[in-house]
Amino acid sequence: MLDNPKSSYKKLLASKEFKQTGFLCSIFVMASPEELKNEEWQFDFYDEKKDKMTSYTVGEEVKIVDTEADIFKEENTIMKALTLDEVQVSFDKALEKARSFLENETENRIIIVLQKEKVIFWNISLLTTTFNLLNIRMNAISGEILETKKISLLSFKN
Repeated sequence: MLDNPKSSYKKLLASKEFKQTGFLCSIFVMASPEELKNEEWQFDFYDEKKDKMTSYTVGEEVKIVDTEADIFKEENTIMKALTLDEVQVSFDKALEKARSFLENETENRIIIVLQKEKVIFWNISLLTTTFNLLNIRMNAISGEILETKKISLLSFKN
């Protein structure tokens, strides 16, 4: 069940499975709209000494998803620590606001990431039934829309 990320994070920190390896750098969930409430948050911790990621999911149980995994980032990108206490815009509100950009389309898949670059932001991608990808970046403190992009996935065909 997709709980509030802050309560899931507290559950993770209190679990016997949690091993402090680096700092929290992102949280993530991906699901269909119908299954979103049944999904679990994934918490990613970055170990800058090893340049590796350790990930956990938090639901009924806390599970280690991956340890010392390679990360996908652009060269010279500096990973920043994510502090959930700074987040003022809930994921429900962020998703609601992102859905307002759908116009007459229906989402088929939802990807939600909370991370920090210059600011903490929600990065929400909605894959639509018409094969469009709508991506919205929203400041997680103020709710300000930082960027919107809409790409037709059909434009990638040869």
